[in-house]
Amino acid sequence: MNKMNKNRFFVLTGVNTSGKSSIVKILKQKNIYNLKILELDDKPVPKVGRTYWQDYRIEELIVESRDILQNSTGKVLIAGVILPHRIEISKRFVPELFNPAYILLNLDKDTLYERLHKRHKNDNTLSQDYLSNLYNHNLHIKTILYNETFTRKFGYLLNTSDTNIEDNVNAIVDILKK
Repeated sequence: MNKMNKNRFFVLTGVNTSGKSSIVKILKQKNIYNLKILELDDKPVPKVGRTYWQDYRIEELIVESRDILQNSTGKVLIAGVILPHRIEISKRFVPELFNPAYILLNLDKDTLYERLHKRHKNDNTLSQDYLSNLYNHNLHIKTILYNETFTRKFGYLLNTSDTNIEDNVNAIVDILKK
């Protein structure tokens, strides 16, 4: 999508194995001037109560983003499996962060299946039922992310199924420059 974005607040999201962590790692290495990257999973994720923890962590990231943006001319990118409506709900604490730009890393169903199985292939504690449920859960989240991202003013879609990671990083850098 070709949209002009004067925003300074970006959300990088996608399902498990879409490439968020790998892309963030490269973006951090590039040390892009005036870009602060915050990650949802930078803090330890509890084994139980993840949903409540995630809601709290998103609010924490939004407040931290506000503080950074108020005290600099830079940009903030937060990354994680973050549903856009969670940002909208949490924004009530920081109303000046309107219209964040969402960057959705998308992948096809076959690639999702392959990557999930590759990621968990050495974990003998996981059953086939668990992997099947994880796959189905990610398909559901993928649909929600797609629908929610493109009802927003600024939504960008990057296909990570068959592109190399450097191409995706460069595309994100281009979005950040707009």
